[in-house]
Amino acid sequence: MRTWGAFRERGIVLVLLALGAVLWAVAPRTDGRSAFLDRENLMQVARAFSFTGTAAVGATMVIVAGGIDLSAGSVLGLAVVVVSLLASHGAGVAVACLGALGAAAGCGAVNGLLIAGAGLPPFIVTLGMLSVARGGAYFLTGGQVVSGLPDTFIQFGQGHLGGVLPYPVLAMLVTAALGAAVMRLTTFGRSLHALGGNAEAARLSGLAVGRLTVAVYALGGAAAGLAGLLYAARFGYGSSTAGLGWELQIISAVVIGGTSLAGGDGSVIGSVLGAAVMGLITNGLTLLSVPEEYNQFVVGAVIVLAVLADRLRSRRKTG
Repeated sequence: MRTWGAFRERGIVLVLLALGAVLWAVAPRTDGRSAFLDRENLMQVARAFSFTGTAAVGATMVIVAGGIDLSAGSVLGLAVVVVSLLASHGAGVAVACLGALGAAAGCGAVNGLLIAGAGLPPFIVTLGMLSVARGGAYFLTGGQVVSGLPDTFIQFGQGHLGGVLPYPVLAMLVTAALGAAVMRLTTFGRSLHALGGNAEAARLSGLAVGRLTVAVYALGGAAAGLAGLLYAARFGYGSSTAGLGWELQIISAVVIGGTSLAGGDGSVIGSVLGAAVMGLITNGLTLLSVPEEYNQFVVGAVIVLAVLADRLRSRRKTG
């Protein structure tokens, strides 16, 4: 599995390099220099996909375990609202962040409890949580933008480490490294692979399937919540529409990264690279001034192709 995972990740890196070369060649030029390679553009691209990449770490764990989470974008939005309300009302940055992460992880835990305890389908449960979390964000803000966030918090979203690496990207990389370590080196990670590979066999082998399910969905919610914190810090305000529709982007990053929708196989690092692929495609379309409706068409086509590739790969394995 690790050999295949390493090969898969190298393949995505090659795709990224190829995309970069194409964008360097076709992007508009200023004084003979490609707009794509402009330092500020590259930083913007990295910041933009860092939110999706961070949330994709948790989504990878959920999908590897044989589940799916359609509520990640709404949970991200709820975290944005919670951290913004707490921070702007003097709760302190640490308390605000913990409150937002707790709310997001709580949403994930509720998903897991309903799936494991009540035996409800993950698709239905997380689709319901999508509406519940988004409705909660609207309720808490009354549909208004929350401003007045502390400068110390905003600096984390807009600043750089050494003037080069944006802090949201650093947070994504640390989250990905921790997620990869958990999946590859711990009993919990191996149990998630076993659960996704064959849930009944995992149960018969003595794995606590219910607790694993609750735990992995809570982690998925926490990862979406962390992405929400980064989002709020980057833009300096909270909005109930934050993360609207991002569920598909997050799942797309995971699938492009090579994680099987059938469960049992996946790579956290691959998912982050998949988010980078989505980020480069979106940036290229923007640089080329492609109208938004065509932008959505291209991204949708990439998603379909990624799912098709996943299906073909699964058939080869079972065949």
